[in-house]
Amino acid sequence: MRNWVTRDGIRDTGCSLKAFRRDCLADLPPINGAHRFMPAYFKLKGRRVEEIAVDHRPRRFGRSKYTNLKRLPRTLFDLVGFLWYRRRALHNVAPDETAP
Repeated sequence: MRNWVTRDGIRDTGCSLKAFRRDCLADLPPINGAHRFMPAYFKLKGRRVEEIAVDHRPRRFGRSKYTNLKRLPRTLFDLVGFLWYRRRALHNVAPDETAP
């Protein structure tokens, strides 16, 4: 569902390892939750996004407290926020100055 909405082509959306140029920070809106959709925000600004495989190792100690069900409500809220942002970003393109 996330990829259908964002159209950013990222497969491993749960990976927290992200690398980008410092000037890309200006492409992110100053909202809580923007980190969930960083590649999608970058693509909206015309940035090139690549996904590189990383080695995920099994947990050696403790138990994960990460569950998708606990995070789902906030993620859906942020997804709706991204849809709103994308619509505004695409509709607020500067008009052609040569038009009458």
